[in-house]
Amino acid sequence: MGAALEVSAVIFYEEAKKMLEKKDLLEFVSNISKTEVLVGDDKEILAKTTFLKAKGFVSFNQHRRALESIEDALKHNTGAEAFKLKKYKGVVLGYLGELKQAIRILKDLLGETNDKYLLVGVYINIAWANLLLETSTEDSLEEAKKYLDMVWNDFEETDRVKKIKYYNNYSTYYSFKGDYEKAIEMQEKAEEFCEEIDLPEIYNNLAALHLDADKEGIPILVKEYTEKAEVIGNQYGNKLEMAKSFYNSAMVELREEAFLRAIDGLYLAFDYFKDAEAYPYAFDTLIKINEIVSDYKIGCLKSMKDSLKTKLKGTPYYEKI
Repeated sequence: MGAALEVSAVIFYEEAKKMLEKKDLLEFVSNISKTEVLVGDDKEILAKTTFLKAKGFVSFNQHRRALESIEDALKHNTGAEAFKLKKYKGVVLGYLGELKQAIRILKDLLGETNDKYLLVGVYINIAWANLLLETSTEDSLEEAKKYLDMVWNDFEETDRVKKIKYYNNYSTYYSFKGDYEKAIEMQEKAEEFCEEIDLPEIYNNLAALHLDADKEGIPILVKEYTEKAEVIGNQYGNKLEMAKSFYNSAMVELREEAFLRAIDGLYLAFDYFKDAEAYPYAFDTLIKINEIVSDYKIGCLKSMKDSLKTKLKGTPYYEKI
């Protein structure tokens, strides 16, 4: 009976892996839960199951659930799998806004292995966390660059996902430096390694960069990029990139002085950032909403005051308004 249960556990485990590849959260959770129930005393399957559960929740941006799953998985996994779990923990904490703790955990991993493949992933994540810090000081930017340069030594042997992340982070670095032409070039290099599922992030980044490069106008490509990011992001259930597309669209509305549509778009972005548990982004969006609402109220009040003052000319109220 025990052997039969373990065979069933393997079947559900393999199905959970397929659902992770298909980005189907509900079916992934369903199959991984069945695996947990049926796994029995088989330590090998238990280790694989807890690892896959943690990896899945990270992939689905279920960061709170991921933290719990990582701690559980670390009880059953050793070696390269334990190393990856600790790296996941650093990444998750970064998304949750605990950036200094994330950097500390990631740096602690540097002394745990000599495996170049594993280290490249950590270098990229340390750079990413430094670029997300609320105060993008020259020190944090240069630390990000230092770790990205370390990736280049083994770039050719790196998988395509890490190559995308490498160019994404270097693009962010150049955008902070104000070199938007170079930042856009880095994103276009990243696109060369993308499959369709990866494109929303690239399109959103390109839209934001074109907006930053042209502070006054509305570059033609921006609307095209944001629309593509939203459509493909929705297709793959990528709430984080959908949030970014709503945010970028709102920035376009803002430049067109469509303040109410911009605010609506930012509220949508805020909700999606919250659902994706991307709290630093949600916080920045909330600040932007507050800023626009305040400016909009002041603008409306001034317009109403000017309009009324014209009507009151020649009355005792003219000088009072």
